[in-house]
Amino acid sequence: MQFYDEDTTPVTLSYLTQAHFVDSSELERLEDGVRTALCLDADTALDRDDESLLFWAWEAHNYTRVAAAVRALAQARPTLEEFDWYVSQDEDPLLDVVVWRWRIRRRADGSIRSIDGQLWWTGGPRGDPPPFLALVGQERERAVRDARGCWTYTQS
Repeated sequence: MQFYDEDTTPVTLSYLTQAHFVDSSELERLEDGVRTALCLDADTALDRDDESLLFWAWEAHNYTRVAAAVRALAQARPTLEEFDWYVSQDEDPLLDVVVWRWRIRRRADGSIRSIDGQLWWTGGPRGDPPPFLALVGQERERAVRDARGCWTYTQS
């Protein structure tokens, strides 16, 4: 799914009709799909300019399938407690980040009690997600030290 257009604006239903020439019958089918994903009544009016609407619908539509995969991953990795899945990201890691944050709650014996995932996106109501920065070597070591708030000795 394309979450943002070329100008880093979240895609809305209005944007789809204007920029991608979606006709009225296609728009009605899309709106019906959004209502179904969000468990809304068929006569519920949708705000075509709501920048969060398609994010919520995409999350709701895919939640069950992805949660099952997360559960399988958590069963295979008994120490896994949380992770961030970067679904989409602009070329600049500080812009237009879409991340699905997953948390695995476990019982004392390590078995899975529950799994919870929330979709976060730049400009979204849950706040901006952290950027994904791939670090290696000395950059990684420094970031780890800074995150821990301590100095560690490394040989050069």
